[in-house]
Amino acid sequence: MRGSFYITLAFQLLLFLPSSNHLPWHHSNSNSNTFKNQNTVSAQIIDDNNSGQCTTLQDTTNYMSTPSVVSKVLNYLDAHRTLLENTIFRSYTDHHQNVTKPSTQYKYADFRSALEWMAGTGVERGETARDRGGGERLAFYMGPDNCNGDGWHVGLANVAAFLGQSMTMVILNDTCDELNWEMVFPRTGSDGFNGFYPLSNACGQHGVSYTSSPPHNECIGTIEEKYACDVDPYMTMTSQSRSPFEGDAPPPLQCFPRTPEQTTTGHYDPMLLNEIKGGMMVNEEGNVWPSYLGRTDVEGCCWWGRGALHTKGVCNLGKLNYYLGKRAADEGRESKYGDIDFCANPEATCSDDERTMEMRWIVALFEWVERVQTYENEENGWNYIEELTKFTMDEGDLIGSIKFSFGKGEPTHFVDEVGGVLDQGCPFPPCNRERPQRLRWRTSRKQNFITAVEGVGLPVKSESYRATEDHFLDPIIKGDLENKMLQSKSPLDGTMYQSYRYHFDDFMESLRKMSDIGFGINSEDITDYTSHFYIGQGVDGWLGSNSGKLNIALFMTYAIEMSILDDACDEHNTQKVNGRYPVSNACGMYGASYQDMVCDDDGEDKGMECPLDASQSLSGVTRASDYRAPQPFKCAPKSQYPITGFWDEARLEENHKTAFTNQIGRIDVEGCCWWGRGVLRKVTQGRCFYGQLNYHLGKRAATEGRPSLYPKIDFCEFPEAVCASEHSNELRWVSGMFYWIRQIQSHDEDGWNYMEKIREQAIELESGAALDPKLVTAVGCVLKTGSVDCVPDEYLTERASEVLALTTGPQRPTESPTLTSPPSSSPTGFPIVAPTETPTMDPTATNPPTGAPNTLDWPSPQDVDLIIRDIEEQRGLIEEQLLTPRIKIDDENLYNFDMFMSALKVFADRSIDGLYFYVGHGVALNYARRKRGLINVAAFLAHSKTLAVHDSVCDERNTDGLEGRYHPLSNSCGQYGKMYQNMRCTPKELEKGMECPPDPGMQISAVDELTGREDDPPPFFCGPKTYFPFTGYYDGETKQVMNDEPFANRGGRMNVEACCWWGRGAAQVKGVCMYGKLNYYLGAKAKKDGRRSLFPTVDFCKNPQAICSGKYSYSLMWVTALLSWVETVQSRGIFSENLDRIADGKMGYEEFIDFLSDEVLGSGEDDKRETRANFLLAVDALGLRQTRQKSITGDAPN
Repeated sequence: MRGSFYITLAFQLLLFLPSSNHLPWHHSNSNSNTFKNQNTVSAQIIDDNNSGQCTTLQDTTNYMSTPSVVSKVLNYLDAHRTLLENTIFRSYTDHHQNVTKPSTQYKYADFRSALEWMAGTGVERGETARDRGGGERLAFYMGPDNCNGDGWHVGLANVAAFLGQSMTMVILNDTCDELNWEMVFPRTGSDGFNGFYPLSNACGQHGVSYTSSPPHNECIGTIEEKYACDVDPYMTMTSQSRSPFEGDAPPPLQCFPRTPEQTTTGHYDPMLLNEIKGGMMVNEEGNVWPSYLGRTDVEGCCWWGRGALHTKGVCNLGKLNYYLGKRAADEGRESKYGDIDFCANPEATCSDDERTMEMRWIVALFEWVERVQTYENEENGWNYIEELTKFTMDEGDLIGSIKFSFGKGEPTHFVDEVGGVLDQGCPFPPCNRERPQRLRWRTSRKQNFITAVEGVGLPVKSESYRATEDHFLDPIIKGDLENKMLQSKSPLDGTMYQSYRYHFDDFMESLRKMSDIGFGINSEDITDYTSHFYIGQGVDGWLGSNSGKLNIALFMTYAIEMSILDDACDEHNTQKVNGRYPVSNACGMYGASYQDMVCDDDGEDKGMECPLDASQSLSGVTRASDYRAPQPFKCAPKSQYPITGFWDEARLEENHKTAFTNQIGRIDVEGCCWWGRGVLRKVTQGRCFYGQLNYHLGKRAATEGRPSLYPKIDFCEFPEAVCASEHSNELRWVSGMFYWIRQIQSHDEDGWNYMEKIREQAIELESGAALDPKLVTAVGCVLKTGSVDCVPDEYLTERASEVLALTTGPQRPTESPTLTSPPSSSPTGFPIVAPTETPTMDPTATNPPTGAPNTLDWPSPQDVDLIIRDIEEQRGLIEEQLLTPRIKIDDENLYNFDMFMSALKVFADRSIDGLYFYVGHGVALNYARRKRGLINVAAFLAHSKTLAVHDSVCDERNTDGLEGRYHPLSNSCGQYGKMYQNMRCTPKELEKGMECPPDPGMQISAVDELTGREDDPPPFFCGPKTYFPFTGYYDGETKQVMNDEPFANRGGRMNVEACCWWGRGAAQVKGVCMYGKLNYYLGAKAKKDGRRSLFPTVDFCKNPQAICSGKYSYSLMWVTALLSWVETVQSRGIFSENLDRIADGKMGYEEFIDFLSDEVLGSGEDDKRETRANFLLAVDALGLRQTRQKSITGDAPN
């Protein structure tokens, strides 16, 4: 009965799509292995005897794409010109950055002209006369001319990446020259409003000297130093650009030599709106402020950024002159600007000459090619072309992938890595170990990259898919799909919950790939329903629309029945033999032998099956959610399991003491790796199916020169990739859609043609008829037996009857009375990070660990949703009062509201085994309980602001100065008498392996905070005695590190060996026990133990610095703090009692927070006072002291 509701609902949700058409192209997701080095990025294809198989040939001499590929990109950009001009080539009208206008400095026509030249002609790279005339050229990469015919999509992504960075750096401010934007602050009393702009910022900003240091002068001291411009101390120059906004904007940058009358330059004071000239006033206190680089003059400092990427530095401008300028012409090489000496006149790029409008793009495109496009580093394993291709071809939902990591989100995205290469010289900032800095403007880069990706028209989608996507993205339809169809059922109590494994976004991306891209030699033709999932493409009007959505509805029905309801990917052990479950059921159930399911000898699939490999050893990742159910299927050679037994339901373990046969007589699991997997797991079995999958979608297709969606996956060697690989979120769906295309859509036997049947049915539905139950029954028969002539079981008949009764028109059906209403939200409704790996076991496969003894009642999903809404309504006040740092450097906040809410949702929903953050229980009916939860949130935020948020720090700072001035470097081992490696776990916790073992060989450096000053002690570090036999101290008065002799901290430590456990994140978690608990509950150990892990690739014991400078740092700063709060605060019985007292009005706010600071947190007096003030701000921000109407049951305040 339950299935009928789903097919009815599925079909109703798909009604009345717009008409479908198709484009003459398709988007492929082939992550070709073509780009192994930067000399092999251009490709051509040949067709061998019209066989449909192509060979990609690499041109190893050029960086240039073929003319046809260049034309495709340029023509596509021209078709999107209006969109580009309305989104990308626009600048802010004022410093509030709310309104934009067409840019006057950067226009599409100039960019397009520059791009055509840089991609089609490029720059001669030959160093000698012999090299010239056919040698290697530097050109903007427009993608490969590949087998799939979609390589130009990579070129579009390259254009988007470039334009996104250009928007961030110049277009939105409409300036050609770099602006003076870096403030310095007085050494005392800084409140964020009394900073100055040194005029000497012309010499360099953001810790980079434009005359001497990387990343913009990486040639200094290398063989490439020959490119560098000579620094002329007598050069005098003034920037052509100043801030376009009225108000507190510094004057343009300038350079000039020092003179006896003016030995120094001054600074610009935005509060006084004037410029103080240093000069003779150097001895007057307060008039001469050095830049962060220590410069107090601008002699020889004419190398600031110019052009569409603000190309800067003596090396970059020197290379520009060497390849494009006067030096190239003087030395007999091709030269685009042979009359311009960029070393003698670096301001030429921004002059009033009309040709500079194109030149500022040429300059930027050249830098992009020379510094970003050709970036390849074997040490960090990052290659721009490979990462660009992976982003374009593998990412799927390009915009969604960016937005997921948007706003300090995780994981680190391709756009962050590109920004790192351009800004700091490596993809994983901080790149400078001596003075580490975070990537600036990270959020803006993401925003602008999204705009650029959308502006250039990525991803390329057919009109039929766009129509389907637009329909499904309707909030009501999407909500129904998620809340009524993508629901799983608990075998224990029958309650429904949102599936862990089958998500809306994954379904949509898989649908796009299989409908727009498809597989096989006919993949170019998206109307070929034998190689593409049918959504109506190729059939005009309502007939295509209705028949397409009927196909989706039928597919979804069987997907729900076979896998989604059970929340499973692997086929489960469900057949009993003589009352027991044989382990050898992995070889086949109900009379089937999966390894003997080979392809027909006389069909087109002859010989396509996977070879039988007796040495294969695999294990499934899912089993039935009932804890009594058998373990996941496995296969292994007889050398590992000579015989296999059965699942012992009494002892809940496998018994292999004696052989136990399955129905077909197997007593081993050798060669038995071919069980069903994916959304149609009950039919996707056998060596033939996995061989077909590999031939059309996997590694075999790529190896043999055919288009391949997953060219790196060998489904014969690793069939479990469907359920346990980096692509498994898609492959669960894709494998089922592939089977559906070949088994259902292609079925045309004995007068029964599926495609004709669904089109006939679509016509009947349009006239008001109900869905024919015979069609549903026939589809089920073909799906399971390959023939329409089968005897349907009673279940199919019942389902078809209900479909007939419910599917009567476009009205939304009422919910089936046989279904249990699903909860209002899923435990994973607000994910912190996209899961990087499929869990090795089902979340319920093992008993969860016993967490800290939580003394507070567990909130229901409804409670969590209500409190989350309460908090989100107060977003503005929370951001202003609690999440704004003392000193705001740029548009980035280290701790932001979105990431806090994501982390809170996960912890409140008890997504961490055995742990939850208390937000109130029964809050819908009782204000006092809601107040208890909000007070807990307020106390947490107040504590976080005191420890880290207000100072915008992640790594603990060296603050424990002896005699007020001497800061031991060994304070990384512990401050104020504490020794972090001695902060041990209890014996019971040790038994569970919760504690990190100190590693004397570990070497880590903390990240310098954004608001740090030059006179702060250096960041913490740890390392072995072999590198650091002893450590000294930092002298706060002389501002120097003294490391000539040992200097002990308060705990007596004079070295930093195994001292990597300093505080990190919003709660400054510290000590070997707490980091061990992070690993146990959140990280690699949870995964290793078979428990659910939010960060399965993060080993907090081996890399505690992941919190502050790892791939997931912006999530971990909050997540680790919440776990610490649960462990150290919520586990205290007195805390629960005090929450009751304050909620009931028996305890004041200040008394509550002071008690918490004294008795639970152990805060010092200064922190105690600050936390008290922050708590009162949090109470107000969350609206706890506002008068409320008595709209809910309970005692609301009067």
